[in-house]
Amino acid sequence: VDGDVVKIFITPYRTTINDKDLDFSQGDYNVETVLAIGVKSEKDLDHALESHGKILHDATVASISLSAPSNLGGIEWTDASASSYSEMLYSLAEKVVAGRGDIDEQIANAFLTGIVAATDRFSNSKTSSNVMTIAAQLMAAGANQQLIATKLEEEHQITEKPQKIEKAKEVSSEKITKKDADEPKKEEKSDDGGAGALV
Repeated sequence: VDGDVVKIFITPYRTTINDKDLDFSQGDYNVETVLAIGVKSEKDLDHALESHGKILHDATVASISLSAPSNLGGIEWTDASASSYSEMLYSLAEKVVAGRGDIDEQIANAFLTGIVAATDRFSNSKTSSNVMTIAAQLMAAGANQQLIATKLEEEHQITEKPQKIEKAKEVSSEKITKKDADEPKKEEKSDDGGAGALV
């Protein structure tokens, strides 16, 4: 491996080869399963899958959605009562890792971040008893709820500042426009030396 390139050295026995003896192609992808999360239609798929449509035909396609099913493949899982994809994927991961060990700290942090963001730090209608149970299990697995809440708050403040600046610009432009509208309009002097013009 040389950077992003894999160099293959061929040493022929008692013969010579050149570039005309070689044929290069991408070959087939060894993809068994495609897990489509939040994909509504084939247009939303990665362009790599679009350009190699054979993947979708040869592989098992499983689709996970919060609202309407995407009808992409043979396996559809839709749960409108779930708070987020993180909640659904945690339920799936819990079954996959059962007997193989616990979900590690990094994965627990990722799942809890999705849940905390979707529930607006457990303050909106998506917060259910199931969400709270999962959050507790993720914290027991090592997720750092304080760090997640702090980072999400920082992100919220960063995205909020440009909006406040834009609103301030709009308000000041409205004041200028209103001020101009409220001032009595003065009639311009005419070209006849000002006779009969108001100043």
